[in-house]
Amino acid sequence: MDYLEAYRQAFAHLPSGAKEAEVNAETHRITDIAVENGEMTKIETSEKTALYVRVSGEKTGYVYTEDLEEDASQVLERAYENSFCSNREKPEALNREAGNRSYETAEAIGEPETLNREAGNRSYETAEAIGEPEQLEGYAAAMEKELLEKSGIIQEVYVSLKAETVDQRTLNSYGLDAQCVTPLYIMRVTAGLREGEKNYTFSYLKSAKSPDAFQPEEFRRNLEAGLESQKNPASGFVSGDYPVILSARVVCNLFITAWQLFSGYKYAEKSTALAGMLSKRLGKDVLNITDYPEHPDSGFVMKYDCEGSEGKPVKLVENGIFTGLMTNAASAQELGLPCTGNAGRRPLLFGNIATDILVTPKNFVIEPGTSTVEELMEHMGDGVYITTSYDVFHTVNISSGDFSVPCKGTRIRDGKRAENVTAISISGNLKDFFAQIEEVGNDLLITPMEDLENYGIGACSIRLRSCRVSGE
Repeated sequence: MDYLEAYRQAFAHLPSGAKEAEVNAETHRITDIAVENGEMTKIETSEKTALYVRVSGEKTGYVYTEDLEEDASQVLERAYENSFCSNREKPEALNREAGNRSYETAEAIGEPETLNREAGNRSYETAEAIGEPEQLEGYAAAMEKELLEKSGIIQEVYVSLKAETVDQRTLNSYGLDAQCVTPLYIMRVTAGLREGEKNYTFSYLKSAKSPDAFQPEEFRRNLEAGLESQKNPASGFVSGDYPVILSARVVCNLFITAWQLFSGYKYAEKSTALAGMLSKRLGKDVLNITDYPEHPDSGFVMKYDCEGSEGKPVKLVENGIFTGLMTNAASAQELGLPCTGNAGRRPLLFGNIATDILVTPKNFVIEPGTSTVEELMEHMGDGVYITTSYDVFHTVNISSGDFSVPCKGTRIRDGKRAENVTAISISGNLKDFFAQIEEVGNDLLITPMEDLENYGIGACSIRLRSCRVSGE
């Protein structure tokens, strides 16, 4: 990143009227492959470096560029000029902690001829993810082979595996220089089952710091459960308030959007339904939520955010009490709270380049309890087990807390699975949702956000005392 030295030097001569500046460089080196029927069907490689520059005077202006040879002083000048167009009344806060810090880590693998899944992990001093398609193919092919051989119902398997080296470095005019270089692996397996004229498919997605973490048994268990849940015949459904169990997958889908309730940025502007409720009780002691910079069940490692602030574990809810917020430098300053290293971009889907810095999670996790899904069903007795949900981006209102999520599931009678129910929806308010939580399962699932794949959302199955379930 020699081009960043030019920005370091340019910081000593900021445009007239400018007070502070920052450059955040993000490099993503990606190899993406797919395996089907024992053969590699897709190979894609890419490398991209983007610079996000911001300069503050009376307000803050941004510039995005992929031209690493562009004159640094001219880029700073453009960013400063853009600040006059900002609709915000004051400049954004920058990280004022000077000094250098870096973080590099990796899980290493052997050469292609030594790809033995039982050999364990080996490490060496680099943060590069595996970049050779042949090596990735070995892992994907091994997953496909074992699923087909060990499963009694899976008939077709499609495996995609992405290896990415994520290199992020931030410099600012206060002397900060923070870098985090980490490997990221994301595997998606889609399994198929044919019975007569009916075809069933189900996908399972997981991130990891090493491809050795993708265990076929975990994928098989989840894929088989997903396929089996589709096979029972569906029945009619009468709308009403029911005891409900939400699968870990459904809870994750809900909080892919609902994590914003705990954004310091939204809390400061009072645009979250939890505004003013810090330190108050949200639910029973079984409810615990933490945002982690690193988690053993996730591939996302965020030692430093895009402002160069250290990523810290944040207890958002502890024993049912609303105890913390995720903050970046600006929201921390406004709220008078510590900065938790949650500055990021692209919190949800955007159709263009997102330059503004917002609060984003790192690994947002609803902590597991001790009960299995079967025990949750036994404790519920009669109710509805929601197994699948849809349209997660447009059915949650963060400001009001209202949600309405289309879904499908299975009736539970006397603690046992009965007939399936489809074309239903669950609805209510997220504050009431927290209050209705009776029990949390032990089946922790941390999944990447679909499409963007830039942070982890984790949850377990949850038993609610009551939830509105509507059907046709």
